[in-house]
Amino acid sequence: MKLNSTNITTVIAIAAIVSPVLVQIIKSFFDYRLSKREFDLKQSIRDDNKRERDNKIKKQDREQYVHALLDFVSAINECVVLYSNSATIKDRFIKRREAVNLGLMLLPYLQTNDQKIILSVIEELDKHDPNFNDLHAQSKKVNSEILRLLDKQYIKD
Repeated sequence: MKLNSTNITTVIAIAAIVSPVLVQIIKSFFDYRLSKREFDLKQSIRDDNKRERDNKIKKQDREQYVHALLDFVSAINECVVLYSNSATIKDRFIKRREAVNLGLMLLPYLQTNDQKIILSVIEELDKHDPNFNDLHAQSKKVNSEILRLLDKQYIKD
């Protein structure tokens, strides 16, 4: 093959046509890989932020659960003390109402079996004027369950 101007021009023309296409293909490939890495990095950051928020919410929920449980047990024990000290009917009623409300606030945090325990105590408290022995028995029941409920991994599934 002789090198003449026609052959050289043809080679240059083909190179001029193919070169931008090849450059664009290579550029697109690397742009895609770079954008994929950027997307993965942003997604990872979003996932980390979401996980952090979820952990913070779980911690707050756990604290609310523990406070609600302790407040409920404390209110029940105070009811028993009021009944044993022959407090006025009004004081008994107020403390019983408080214990019932605290028990109701506790229910959403508990699983079904534990809800039944709390509901049985609430039913006893909700009687017009519960018997001291029944109230004392319910108080013992809740006090025996409190450690198990506090150790239980939070919360309702």
